[in-house]
Amino acid sequence: LRQYNGGGRYTRVRSAASLIKEIKYLRHHFHIDSFYFIDDLFTINQNNVSQFCQLLKKSKLNLLWGCSAKVSTLNESLIKLMSDAGCIQIDFGVERGSNQALLAVKKGINLEMIKNIFNLCHQYHIRTFANFLVNLPNETKQDLTDIINLATDLKSEINSFNVFSPYPGTEIYDQM
Repeated sequence: LRQYNGGGRYTRVRSAASLIKEIKYLRHHFHIDSFYFIDDLFTINQNNVSQFCQLLKKSKLNLLWGCSAKVSTLNESLIKLMSDAGCIQIDFGVERGSNQALLAVKKGINLEMIKNIFNLCHQYHIRTFANFLVNLPNETKQDLTDIINLATDLKSEINSFNVFSPYPGTEIYDQM
C-alpha cells in the first residue's frame, strides 16, 4: 500500500493481510508469543492498522505486541482497537518539552496532543515509552527543565533521553 505524505512524498506500508500472514507463519514455525513493529510510520495509515487489529483478533493467535508510532497518527478509537488486539506498548518520539521547542524541531505536534495520546494509552492499559532529545544546538537550561517537567507529567512507564547527533544530509546538519 502507498500512503501519500504531501510534498510529493509517499510511504509504502505492508497490507494488514500481509502482516497477519507473516505473523501466523512466525507463530507456527517459531512459536512466537509476541512481536514488535520497529517503524514509527506503522500507524500512518489508520485504516490499515484498524484492519490489522481486526484480523489479529479474528485469528485468535492471542499474541502480545507493541509498536512505534507518531502522536499525530493516533486517536482514541484506534488506541482502543489496538489495545483490544493485544497491543501492550507504544513507543513515541516526544523529543522536546515545550510547544516552542517542538515547533523548532518540526515535530508537527504540540504538548496538548502528546498529553492526550499518553492519557488515552494509559486509559486503555497500553504502556508508553517516551523518547526525548537533548543537546540540540542553542539548547537552554529551560529547555531541559521543560523536558523533565513533561516527562514527569506524562507518567510514561519508560523514558529515554537521547543525545542529539546530526546526520549528514539533514537540514540541521547542513545548518551547523
